[in-house]
Amino acid sequence: MRLSKPKLAKRVLYWFCDSQYLEEVEGDLEEIFAENVKKAGKNKARRIYWIDVLRHIRPYFIKKRSVNLITQNQTAMWAIYLKIAVRNFWKNKVISTINTSGLSLGLACCILIFFHIKDELSYDEFVENGDNIYRVLNFNPSDERPYDAGGPPPLGPVLKEEFPGIEDAVRLWEDYNPTITRGDQVFVEYHFVFADEKVFPTFSFSLLKGNPETALSIPNSVVLTTKMAKKYFGDQDPMGKTLEYRGGRGEFQLQVTGVMEDLPHNTHFKFDFLASFLSVGDDDYYWGSFKPIWTYITLKSGVEPDQIKAGFPAFAQKYVPHRVEESPGFSFDLERMSDIYLYSKSARNMKPLGNVQSIYVLGIIGISILFIACINFINLTMSNSLVRLKEIGVRKIMGAQKMQLVRQFLIESGFTIFIALMIAILLSALFLPVYNEFADKHVNFSYLLDLKFVFYILLSLGVIILLSSLYPARIMASSGSAFVVRTSDKASAKAGVRSGLVVFQFLVSAILIIGILIIKDQQAFINNKALGIDKERVLVIPASKSEEAFFQELNQMPEVEYYGISQRLPVNTMNYDGRSFEVEGRDQEVSAQSCIIDLDFIETYGIEIIEGRNHFKEATKQWEFLINESAVKDFGFETPEKALGKKIIFSREDNMIGSVVGVFEDYHLESLHEKIPPMIMFKNISEKYAGWGRQFISIKYKTDNLTSFNNRIEEMWKSHNEGGAYFSFFIDDSYADLHAADYRFAKMFNYVTFIAMLIACMGLLGLSMLIVNQKVKEIGIRKVLGASVANVTLLLSRKFMYLVLIGLVLACPIAYYMMEQWLEGFSYRIDISFQPFILAFLMVAVLSILTVAVHTTKAALTNPAESLKDE
Repeated sequence: MRLSKPKLAKRVLYWFCDSQYLEEVEGDLEEIFAENVKKAGKNKARRIYWIDVLRHIRPYFIKKRSVNLITQNQTAMWAIYLKIAVRNFWKNKVISTINTSGLSLGLACCILIFFHIKDELSYDEFVENGDNIYRVLNFNPSDERPYDAGGPPPLGPVLKEEFPGIEDAVRLWEDYNPTITRGDQVFVEYHFVFADEKVFPTFSFSLLKGNPETALSIPNSVVLTTKMAKKYFGDQDPMGKTLEYRGGRGEFQLQVTGVMEDLPHNTHFKFDFLASFLSVGDDDYYWGSFKPIWTYITLKSGVEPDQIKAGFPAFAQKYVPHRVEESPGFSFDLERMSDIYLYSKSARNMKPLGNVQSIYVLGIIGISILFIACINFINLTMSNSLVRLKEIGVRKIMGAQKMQLVRQFLIESGFTIFIALMIAILLSALFLPVYNEFADKHVNFSYLLDLKFVFYILLSLGVIILLSSLYPARIMASSGSAFVVRTSDKASAKAGVRSGLVVFQFLVSAILIIGILIIKDQQAFINNKALGIDKERVLVIPASKSEEAFFQELNQMPEVEYYGISQRLPVNTMNYDGRSFEVEGRDQEVSAQSCIIDLDFIETYGIEIIEGRNHFKEATKQWEFLINESAVKDFGFETPEKALGKKIIFSREDNMIGSVVGVFEDYHLESLHEKIPPMIMFKNISEKYAGWGRQFISIKYKTDNLTSFNNRIEEMWKSHNEGGAYFSFFIDDSYADLHAADYRFAKMFNYVTFIAMLIACMGLLGLSMLIVNQKVKEIGIRKVLGASVANVTLLLSRKFMYLVLIGLVLACPIAYYMMEQWLEGFSYRIDISFQPFILAFLMVAVLSILTVAVHTTKAALTNPAESLKDE
C-alpha cells in the first residue's frame, strides 16, 4: 500500500531545501516515515514527518538565493502600489466612503456580537469541578414544560444516603425578600439564600474571611458578599457580629462567619447572603412541597450520571409516590452544572438563563451582516475595476504581469479594509456601554485582546481581501490588452455574480425585517393579552405587623379602592409553592400551585369568579377553597359547576380539610412562555400557623399623584412597623420584568436589522452610481432619441428592482420557518399572518427604489450634450 505523506509538508521541504541536499533529505525522511507508520500508526507518523521537516529549516540546508531576487525596483513597486491605493481612495471619495462605512459597520457589529457570545459562553467557568457537578431536576412528562429545577427540602441529603456514587449534595433555598436588621439599618434583601455547609468547596466560591469547610456548619450562621459586608458594617470587621433576620423561616439572629468575594456576573447563581441550611426549621422538611430549592450533587470519580439516573424512578416511587401516581413517568433527572446557563431545559431558576439558540441566531446574524458588508465591498470593487479597464489595459500594454495586477488590487483592498477595521474598533468601543445597558451585560473591551478573537478577525480580513481582490483581478488580468482598451461593455458578462450577491443582501435584510415585524406583533400580543387580572393601578407593599391599625388608616384614604393580603402575587414567580393534596373523586393525589389570600384580594386584582362565591369577606371556621379553570380540568371535574362542593384534603396532619366553594378565571402567574398551571387559593384559618401566608398587601388605588400617594403609604406603614423595612412596586412593572429578556432580544434584533438594511442600501447606492457612470453615453443617446426622464429612470432602476424582488420572494419561506421556531417558545403566541411579509416587501421596495432613484434620476436629468462629449 502506498504511504501518503503530508503533501503540504513536502511542498515546504521543496521550497526551502537546497537542491544539492533535497534528494538525500527527502529519502531519509521517507524511510523514517515508513518506520513510524509500522510502529506508531499513520496519524502519528504524519505528525512526526512534519516535525522532521521543520527541524531541517536551518541555514545549512536552506537554498542560497540570489541577492537580486528582491530588487530595488520591486521594493519600489510595492511603494508605488501603496501610493496608487491611497490616490484611488481619495480620487473616488464617495465609493471609498460607502465601502469603508459599510465594512466598518459590519465589522463593528460582528465585534459586539463576538463580545456577547464570548460572555455567554464564559458562564460558570470559575467552578473548578463544574463538569462533575449536576443539578437535580424533577421531570413530569405530562407537563408542557416537563422539567423543573425546584424540589422538596429533604431531596439532597436523602439522595446522598441512597446513592453510593454521590460524593456530596448541596442545597440552595432562596428566601423571598426577608428583612435584615443591624441596629438602625433595616433592609429588604432580594437575594438571600440558605445553603448547606459544603457549598464553598463544591462551587469554588472564594472566601476572603472564614473557613470554607466550617463557615456554615452551625445553625444561624451567615456568610456575606463583600458588597453586603460593606453595606452593613462599613470598614469594620464583620466576623462574629450579628444580624437580625425576619422572613419566611421565622425570626432569629444570624452570626457572620465569613465574607466572600462578590459573585461574577457570568454565573447562573445569584445571592448576596448564604445562611446555614441548618437554620431552617424541621417543619419545612416535607416531601410533598416543591419549593425554590436547588439541589446539586457531586459524583465520585468514575461514576457516570446515567448510573445515578437509572435509579431515579425507584427513588421517586419510594419518596414521592403521590407524584408518580398523579403523573405516570414522574421522576428526577440530572443536568450538568456547566450546561445550565445555555442548555437548561428547566423552569424556575435562580436568575434568568441564556439560550444557546440565541447564540446561534446572533452568530448567524453577525456573519450575515459581515457577508452583506463584504458583498458591498466585492460588488463595488468589481464594478469600480470595470471603470478602470483602460488603466488596466495600458498597464498590460506597458508589460504589467497578471500577478502584479493582483498585488495592486490586494494592496488597494487591504488599505481600505485596514481603515475600516480601525473605524470598527473605534465604533465598538464607543457603543459598548450602550450595548451593555440594553443587553444587561458587563462586557469590557479587554475581550478584544483574546487571541482567538484576533485570529478570527485576521482570518476574516484575509478572506475579505482575497475575495474582493482576486476575483476582479482575475477578470481584468485575464482579458486581452486590446479588449480592455477598446471597450468595457463585454465585461458586463460577469454581472451575474454581482446580481447574485445583491439578491443575497436583500434576502438577509428581508428575513431580518420580517423577523422584527413578527417579534413586534408578539410583543404587542404580550402587552395587550387579557391576563385574567387587572394589573393596572395596583401598589404592592410588605405586610404590616399591626394589621388592624394599619388597615383602619387605609380605610380612611379616599385614594384607596381595595386592598388584600396574599402569600404570593400574580405575575411573580420566585415565591411559588407547588403542593400535592387529595381531591374527591381521584384515587391519587393531585398537584397545584397554592396561594393564601385574605380580605379584598379578589376585588383588588379584578379576578372573575365564574362559578360559586367569593368567601373571603365572610367569617368562617371551615376550610374553603377556590380553584382556577386549569385546576378544574386537571382534577378531572367535568365543569366548573360540578367542581363546587368537592372535598379537598390539603393536609391531613394539620386537619386542613374543606371543599371547593368557587371557581375563578385562569390568570397568568408567570410569563407567556409558561402555561397557566392549576391553582388553589384559600384563607388561612389555622391558629397554629396564624401568620402563614401574610406576606404582601396589594392596594388598588384611584389617583394619578403616585409620588404623594406612595409617600403617604410609606409613612403610615413605618408608623406601625417600627424597625421594619419598607418596599413598594407596581404590579404592572413586575409583569414587564417577566418579559425583559424578550424585550432585550427584540431591541437587539431592531438594531442589527437597521444596520443590515443600511449596509445593503449603501451597497445598492454605490452600485447604482457605478452602473450609471458606465452608461452615461447610452443615457445621452436615449435622451437625444426622445426618451423622457421617467423612461430613463425606469430603465436603469428596473434591473435592481428585479434583484430586490427575487431576494424578497426567497426570504419569505426562510423567515416563516425561523419565526415559527422562535414562537414555539411561547405557550401563548400569535399566528403568523401575511401582514409582516407585505410590510417587509413594501419597506424594502420603497427603500431600494429611493436609493437607486437618487442617481438614476440625476443621470436622466443630465444634459445629453455633457454626456456625449468626446473623452
